[in-house]
Amino acid sequence: MSRQAPKITPEMYANIPALLAEGLDRKQIAERFGVSWNNLQVQCCKRGISLRNPKRSAPIRKIALQDERLPLGYSKLQALQDKAVTLGINEVQLVTRLINLIIKDDLFKAVLDVKEEEAA
Repeated sequence: MSRQAPKITPEMYANIPALLAEGLDRKQIAERFGVSWNNLQVQCCKRGISLRNPKRSAPIRKIALQDERLPLGYSKLQALQDKAVTLGINEVQLVTRLINLIIKDDLFKAVLDVKEEEAA
């Protein structure tokens, strides 16, 4: 009889950022879920979920377009990083998702708070 590995549910994946914020590391989370930490790492990677502890997060990266840096202050970059951590992704993935959504749904006017007559 073959032994089937325990399945990590979507709710479990959703709880990972909170568990990291509580101070658990990936090995402790894997143990709590009943899987190996290697398996947890692979499955989270496939889903774009970061297993980095938000308290020990990587330094804020500079985001650049071509050769120009975006003029975002520390507080803006920190807000991006904080939001990304709560979503279980990094800030570059968050910015990419936001830009893709703005383009896909043509939200430029709404995001920039431009009225129809001003855009014409």
